[in-house]
Amino acid sequence: TARDWEDEIRAAKECGIDGFALNTGSQDHWLDEQLTLAYQAAERAGGFVLFISFEFTSFAFEWTVQQVVDLINRFKYSPAQCVVDGRPFVSTFEGPQWAENWPLVRQATGGIFLVPDWASLGPHGVAQKLDIIDGAFSWDAWPKGCNHKMGPDEDHLYLQALQIEQPGIFGTPNNKHKYMMGVSPYFYTNLPQWNKNWYCSSESLWYDRWQQILEVQPDFVEIITWNDYGESSYIYDPHRDDQVVPGADAYVKGHSHDAYRAILPHFIQAYKAGKTKAKPREHLEDVAIAWYRRTPASAGHHGG
Repeated sequence: TARDWEDEIRAAKECGIDGFALNTGSQDHWLDEQLTLAYQAAERAGGFVLFISFEFTSFAFEWTVQQVVDLINRFKYSPAQCVVDGRPFVSTFEGPQWAENWPLVRQATGGIFLVPDWASLGPHGVAQKLDIIDGAFSWDAWPKGCNHKMGPDEDHLYLQALQIEQPGIFGTPNNKHKYMMGVSPYFYTNLPQWNKNWYCSSESLWYDRWQQILEVQPDFVEIITWNDYGESSYIYDPHRDDQVVPGADAYVKGHSHDAYRAILPHFIQAYKAGKTKAKPREHLEDVAIAWYRRTPASAGHHGG
């Protein structure tokens, strides 16, 4: 409802978040209604932006160019639309196979600022498509298999790849491609209907990854996620039952992630100020967070 959007935007603003990425599937029956409610709520709130992130993993060839153009054109003049260099900001979840359509979208919309997530290509692959994009977003925000910690090495590879000059691209000499870095608190999913039973080591990830953001100082930061309850990466509670994927109830209900937001103002202020360390900030309440296991780490085995 409109009230739900208003409540969540208020909660996001209170912890220093500037806007929401709206992950959008081509066949979502709620699409028109929910995008409209979201933009209207953000306009009323003021000081909060939105952008569409087109979901391409499941729907890559279901999206038509006209669908994408129509959605961008519909909201690009909203006061709540995220705009960079005078153009509406647009992102994706995957979709490199759709890449050659973006020049058509640019032409039909009067220009966009395209920062897709093509993490499946990796930094080297993204570097081969700099003539199509304005920047890149990396969804890799969790340790890979058999690793207990995550470092910023791949983020630095993206930064190197994006510094390759493309003179005259989009009419701007020596255009500097932007980097959007992902940060996430956690990852766990056990959804047999989709053959998903994965865990990424996440014990100190929220803190570690924010420290890496302060080190790397990317152009943009996207938190993964606000409300993906089925993969445990959410930072917003209370959830509504109809937003929890069937099967995820057991590891969502009764496991609030609200505390993850408590330290955000300290890290966000440090990031925006270009600081390399997050220290207690003036006018911000000091806060500490603890989390713990309900069973020993050595109990059970993988898959159990």
